[in-house]
Amino acid sequence: MAKKLFAVALILLLAISGAGMAQTMISESQYVYEENGTPIGISKDVFYKTETGYICGSDFTIMTHFLGRILTMEYSIAVELDDSYVVTSASMEQNLYGASTVFDMSVDYESPEPLVSITITEQDGQRTEIHVLEPGQKLYFPDAALYMIVAQDGLVSGSEYEFLFLESSEFTLAPGWFAIGEYGTHTIGDYQFEGYHIQYGQDYTIVDLYADKAGTIHFSTSPDQPTLIARRLSDEELPELTGYPVELITREANLYTAYPFRSVRSRISLSLPDLGAVQLEDNRQRIVEHRAIGGREQVLVEITKDSRSHQGQYELPIVVPELEVYLGSDRYIDPGLPEIQALAADILQGETDAWTSVAKLVKWVFRYLNPAPTIIPKTTAQILANPDGNCKEYAILFASLARSAGIPTRLALGLRYFDGVWIGHMWNEVWLGEWIAVDPSHGQIAPDALLLKLFHLDSATGLLGKGPFMLSDVDIAIRLIDSLSKLPKTPLETGVSGQTFANAEYAFSITVPDQWSITEMDDYSFMALADTQLANIVAQLFNTVPGLDITRLMYQQLEEMMMEMPGFTFYPPEETAFRIIDGYEALAASLGIDFEGVLIYVELVILTIDDMGYMLAFTVPAMFYEHYQPAFEQVLDSIHIHW
Repeated sequence: MAKKLFAVALILLLAISGAGMAQTMISESQYVYEENGTPIGISKDVFYKTETGYICGSDFTIMTHFLGRILTMEYSIAVELDDSYVVTSASMEQNLYGASTVFDMSVDYESPEPLVSITITEQDGQRTEIHVLEPGQKLYFPDAALYMIVAQDGLVSGSEYEFLFLESSEFTLAPGWFAIGEYGTHTIGDYQFEGYHIQYGQDYTIVDLYADKAGTIHFSTSPDQPTLIARRLSDEELPELTGYPVELITREANLYTAYPFRSVRSRISLSLPDLGAVQLEDNRQRIVEHRAIGGREQVLVEITKDSRSHQGQYELPIVVPELEVYLGSDRYIDPGLPEIQALAADILQGETDAWTSVAKLVKWVFRYLNPAPTIIPKTTAQILANPDGNCKEYAILFASLARSAGIPTRLALGLRYFDGVWIGHMWNEVWLGEWIAVDPSHGQIAPDALLLKLFHLDSATGLLGKGPFMLSDVDIAIRLIDSLSKLPKTPLETGVSGQTFANAEYAFSITVPDQWSITEMDDYSFMALADTQLANIVAQLFNTVPGLDITRLMYQQLEEMMMEMPGFTFYPPEETAFRIIDGYEALAASLGIDFEGVLIYVELVILTIDDMGYMLAFTVPAMFYEHYQPAFEQVLDSIHIHW
């Protein structure tokens, strides 16, 4: 939410700062790519109207298996068009299986024979290609050409159009065509859609598109790969898709709490098709109510945080014949890797108490991995080679290390509450006379009561294959939360009073100068705008994982901002600096953002206290920075944390 509000603030500032930079969003769509029903890729497409034409952009990531390897293809493209939807320039950054290539293209239509210049920068150097077009010939981009057809003619069944396209995956020029089919109800794999069937052709490739009357594509597939379907996410689905099956499962929570990691007891209402297909009862969870309604199971599950110590109960290695399967390997978990065995020995330093060893391994994995979205899980070897990942990678790496040390370990899958939503989540359970839950991705040896388990298995392969489909059919609601939360020193009322914004749950208040006005606000964020409308300040309150490195959090926020705003040139901070905010240590960073020659200056400040985060962003055109910077300092000095 923070980056969304920041993007709104920045676009607003760009729109009012002149220089021909006004933009109006025409469409914004996110797609999931499914192979045989399993998500293997994501993309986000945007289309803007500008004062000079249009901007079309797309961020795309897809992962595949090839000869036993996990291969990744990513690209980010931005295309500028004139008012007639003709391509004038484009840029793309492409990463194919670890090799990065940058393309920059411009078109000179003033020449009798238009010239297309494409500069390609790769690891081994740079080259330029020149293409000469036919007199009067124009270049089009497939994603925008359909909008042109809608704008000029509307979608008319039986119509055909031919173009010279900029083909994005290879960044080459290729002739292509659209053929508008009948309007009706169409079946695409397991889905049905009412709209137009449109065929898009290029060279020897034909793609079946299914679009509404506005030209927005909802589904696409190919006769050559009918099991691969791109599907537009509906408004009810996850608005920012950032992961493979586990993380695709997201539900907006019916209640918000600022203290999810302090919860010690909860009651969660579930509706699911088959109670026998899940594992809801263990030493943390119990079913307190159950009934069947309308062919679905309705249950109320009580979760209690398990804070018991198991120290001194078991020595390593734990040898129980019937648990040998929980010490073995699968496609992802590999305790036999020499690197894993050496790491486990180095982390434990001769420790033989099983519970103490578990705590050491949880702490080490939590600090070792860098939080980052992944579309498909990494193997243990891949995690060690590139320690970026999300909950899957944390759970896989912990399982490999723990099993290597002789601790029977399995994987658990379910839903975790975080910052107002339930997110599909994976963690671990270790056997110490009973199965004990630990969550390495959150550094918890005693997970909080807003972590709901639905499945456990010995194999990552089996869990990943089974879980997402069941998770997607579970409805969830919070009925009760007991938390060890503390009260502010002084009474606070959430909302705005005069120039002051306050939030009681976060014990936070902030005041903007008299010359500023708070223009957008909810209980956990606000945006303030200077009276000249040349500068703004955004504040965002959010949940964070306790103990997460604040520097890592800062750079993660910067990366998300860059992903949210394709087409902008970012000048990242050369360094970060710590500063004191109301007695607490915060991290500050400054960066520049260039768009069509206008340099925007941004200052970010992030403060974390336990599981709560506070972020402020100050945005102003660089030429006016010195004038407005004192106001930002005044706002920072006004912050009070009322614990």
